[in-house]
Amino acid sequence: MSRISPIVYEHAAPDVRAEHDRELQLRGRMTNMKRIMLHSPVAHRIYAEWFTLRELLRPALPDRAIWLLSLAIAQTSHADVPVTFFRRALIDAGIQPETIVPDADESVLMDFGRAIVADANAVPERLWSRLIARYDEPTLVNLVAFAGIMIATTVFTNVVEVDLDPELHSYRAAPEDAPITIDRLDHLVLTVKNIESTCTFYSTILGMTVETFGEGRKALRFGNQKINLHEAGHEYEPKAKSPVSGSGDLCFIASTPLDAVIAHLGAHDITIEEGPVVRTGATGPIRSVYIRDPDGNLIEIANYAVD
Repeated sequence: MSRISPIVYEHAAPDVRAEHDRELQLRGRMTNMKRIMLHSPVAHRIYAEWFTLRELLRPALPDRAIWLLSLAIAQTSHADVPVTFFRRALIDAGIQPETIVPDADESVLMDFGRAIVADANAVPERLWSRLIARYDEPTLVNLVAFAGIMIATTVFTNVVEVDLDPELHSYRAAPEDAPITIDRLDHLVLTVKNIESTCTFYSTILGMTVETFGEGRKALRFGNQKINLHEAGHEYEPKAKSPVSGSGDLCFIASTPLDAVIAHLGAHDITIEEGPVVRTGATGPIRSVYIRDPDGNLIEIANYAVD
């Protein structure tokens, strides 16, 4: 059951009734989310700008592209109501969400939707390059704003636990075999010989932030992830079965251009073991150099290749 009750039209204030009637006149239907939002006509109108932006995007983005972008955002946000809403849009258009093969433009939009939900501060430059190659700046402004309202919609439905509309139930995805879905890496643990020298290396050479947490424990933060440090022979419980220093092999994506990274490494007399070389990253080709940290862990520093 929703955490906030929907309005009851007969008992609603005049401004709420007026907004309700306006919405029905404009779009012809009322949903559980709208009925809840109507407690605040201002909030309802702000969220309803989704439709305004959608119309502004129509010359560049057909319905199917908008549906797939919105579905990608909703799925990544684990938002059942909007996921099912856009599944219905696709299915009613004769498109099966489970078997659809997105075209190149749709794939870029879906990747963008997933990326901004995962971390709006870390949208890959190569992905943004693909967007600016396709859309002019006014379209990009509308696209980012549209995605922002779409994310806000998922936040609202998730926090309020909006009930699924009865007409959407038959469009829900069948339960998957996998019992869980892993979203992203939060942190990892490195076992090191000397925590102080490790902190100095990663902060000075790689620009990470040293943090203290718990009872004096140390971590290295970058973006929305961190590396927790264990001192060899004095590990915290629970720990890996065989914690060994120097056994790590890590790849970090730098926002700094790789040529500047190489110059920085040279200024600090850090030996480059290999590179620059082209490798395959998690989402595409990367250009990398390899170095060692004080424990001998292999550290790859890379930029994603720009299409």
